[in-house]
Amino acid sequence: ADEKATYVSFFRDIFNDEEDVVLRLAAAIAIARLDSAAATAPVRDLIVDAVINPDAYSAYIGETVENPVHEALQTLVQLPESERKPYMTRAMTETQDSANARSLALTLLMSAFGAEPVKSMLERPKRSSQMARLAKMHEEQPDVALRTELNDEQREIATLILNSDAFWSTPSQLLYLFGLPPTRNDLLAYLEDPAAFAREG
Repeated sequence: ADEKATYVSFFRDIFNDEEDVVLRLAAAIAIARLDSAAATAPVRDLIVDAVINPDAYSAYIGETVENPVHEALQTLVQLPESERKPYMTRAMTETQDSANARSLALTLLMSAFGAEPVKSMLERPKRSSQMARLAKMHEEQPDVALRTELNDEQREIATLILNSDAFWSTPSQLLYLFGLPPTRNDLLAYLEDPAAFAREG
């Protein structure tokens, strides 16, 4: 515990004193991963802002193999569930980056619907690589029946995704994995009456 506190203090000094955006983000990520309770609101806000506005780090990413924005996104995902949702909701609402929007949507969907749809997709023997299967799932239409009802959390997440322009900028079958319509217009109609939409479909 003492050693962890020493590292947290070290990275907090970097976060507070550095002007370089990449170093500040790296320090924020380190603090959050070492001790989520030590990640103050400014620390978490910087992590969320990196997911929302990845262009600030594009020069660094172009010069190295490291991607601090991906690390920021993973840090959000790894926050305790009770703390994760408001930050991911804000990121999903505000990001204009389509790749980040899909990653956020996937995590939010798994939190509301469970991971079984993705697990089943990854276990299909169609491709040799699990990552390739997940990356290519937008090209496949899995045999998943539409849900006839949603609980409050599921409806909230579906509505959040519906309102994300960044998510819809690239075609994807991700929603269909979770028993939701995969197009924006259909999802809008579905949310009005899931049972009726499912019967019509």
